[in-house]
Amino acid sequence: MLRHELYFSPLVLVVALLGCIGGPSGSTERISTLEDQTLSLQSENRALRETAENQANQLARLQQTLQTFAELGDRRMNELFYVSRIDIEKMSGGADFDGQPGDDGVIIFLELYDQDDQIFKAAGSIDVHIYDLSDPDHPELIAKYAYDVQAARKLWMGRLMSYHYKLKCPWQVRPPNGPQVVVRVMFLDYLTGSAFQLVRQFDVRLPPAPQPPPSDHPGSDKQ
Repeated sequence: MLRHELYFSPLVLVVALLGCIGGPSGSTERISTLEDQTLSLQSENRALRETAENQANQLARLQQTLQTFAELGDRRMNELFYVSRIDIEKMSGGADFDGQPGDDGVIIFLELYDQDDQIFKAAGSIDVHIYDLSDPDHPELIAKYAYDVQAARKLWMGRLMSYHYKLKCPWQVRPPNGPQVVVRVMFLDYLTGSAFQLVRQFDVRLPPAPQPPPSDHPGSDKQ
């Protein structure tokens, strides 16, 4: 906290310095220098006063916030909306991103529900793992996505009856070898720190198997 002793009168300083100069024998240049110094000190004093006032205002706001939190106590969480569960909308599943035969990944519509079981938007991070189920005993990770809170915010769809995070997740390592994948979605709520996880199995469309090149029939004439 700044002390009041810092706020002195520039006029007192000017009088003292004029006495040091020696009265009328002081040059005009020295008087001009003193005037510049006086203006500079006045500006510094104003800046110090403004800084002290701003710090006092910030401290008052902080004390008010702390008092409010103390008064709310445990009731605070009861008055807030927070995530109580997550779900994957039924339209989620395999997706074609390039217009060619076969799915290129999955689209996940992630829904968040509050304590009243109503869909709402909440801030948090999202992780998605996709596994190939062609060998059920040894599922293989073929794609992995991590969205921090800023990236997830851009994926929220909140219009035209859509209230979900839309996650487009192409295959990364390779396409699945079979028609089914398992998707694991994790959401970390930034308000409460609670983590939620869901596992879903999706059917996906495989691209058509490559056809062998045509071969000459036995006995046909070769050109």
